[in-house]
Amino acid sequence: MYFPTLNILKNYHQIDNFVISKLDSWLGTRRQAVRKFLTPLQFSIDTDIDEEYSISLFAICTDPKIKVLQEKYIVECPHDNTILGVYTSAHEVPHRILCNECNQYIDVSLNNLVIWFELIQSPQLPQQNGKKDISRGNDIRGKAGGLRPARIKKTPTARRLLDGLDERIRSS
Repeated sequence: MYFPTLNILKNYHQIDNFVISKLDSWLGTRRQAVRKFLTPLQFSIDTDIDEEYSISLFAICTDPKIKVLQEKYIVECPHDNTILGVYTSAHEVPHRILCNECNQYIDVSLNNLVIWFELIQSPQLPQQNGKKDISRGNDIRGKAGGLRPARIKKTPTARRLLDGLDERIRSS
C-alpha cells in the first residue's frame, strides 16, 4: 500500500477493501504537481466510485486518526474569480474579505467557497506481491473542478467539512 494508514478505514468505518485499494492506488499515483488540489469528484470520475460515496470517503480521510488528506477552503471573488483566501479549517474562514482586484468587500457564502483536498502524507512504494495494480495511473476521463458545498449537502458523512462555517455562511 502507498498509504498504510488507510487500513484504518476497514475497521473504523467498515469500508470495503476494494474501495480502499482504489483510493490508495489513485492517491499514490497522483503527480507531485496535483497533490495539493485533489477532489473527490475527479476520484469518482477516474474510478467509477459513486460521487456521494467519494465525497464521504475524502471527508473521512481528513479524520485525525487517518490524516492522509487535509481539506482546503478557497474563497473566490464572485465578480472576477480572484482567490481571496485559502484556509485549512472551516473555522478560519472569515465572514468578509476585501478583494484587491475589484476593491469591494465580499461576503463569504457557500456560492463563493470551493473545497479542495491536499495529500499530506508521502506515498510509500508498495511491496510487490504478485498482485496487479488496479489503478489507472494518471488516465483522466474528464476534469472535475473543486468541490462546491452544494454537493456536500447531499452527503451526511461529509457534512462535517462545513461544520466550522458559521450559520450565516451555511444558510446562503
